[in-house]
Amino acid sequence: MMQEWFRKAKLGIFIHYGIYAVGDVSESWSFHNGNISYEDYMKQCEGFTASKYDPAAWAELFKKAGAQYVVMTAKHHDGVALFDTQYSDLSVVKKTPAGRDLIREYMDTMSEAGLKTGIYFSLIDWSDPRYRSIYPEGMKREDCLKDIYGSPAGGEEDYEAWEEFLQFNRHQLAVTGNAAPRSGRCRSFGSIFIP
Repeated sequence: MMQEWFRKAKLGIFIHYGIYAVGDVSESWSFHNGNISYEDYMKQCEGFTASKYDPAAWAELFKKAGAQYVVMTAKHHDGVALFDTQYSDLSVVKKTPAGRDLIREYMDTMSEAGLKTGIYFSLIDWSDPRYRSIYPEGMKREDCLKDIYGSPAGGEEDYEAWEEFLQFNRHQLAVTGNAAPRSGRCRSFGSIFIP
């Protein structure tokens, strides 16, 4: 059911942000589709400083534009979290020169500016081998022989690994819920969170 404030909001902003801001490659799909190797894609972590990351300036711009809410990527399919997490070393806090929790900063700043905030958390994680431990529903082994990031790619399924991945994702989702503005927590709507 759509919330009443959303019906009236008219304009919202989606910020798709991550380590792919470093180079001239698109987000996670670039390595999934073979445009760049996974290793070269992940090298972008080394240059990710978030030096132009300025939620305060963004909030001012969004308000001038008439936006009522903002949603930002907290983790895309590459598995790189823009928040601090104890469940993985694959975060901008631990793996990049930026070295800080960008989601907390975003949530606090947008909330202080009076904008409703949300985060997009991809349930897909192509960096975690446990994610590719079973075949997508309705797909056959022969359909997935080349899908090395989203399936066992012709190999045997491992339901135990899949359950471990689901538990990992639940922990990650709990962490992102804790990143909600200090005035409240986020609720989950699939992989998008809105307070």
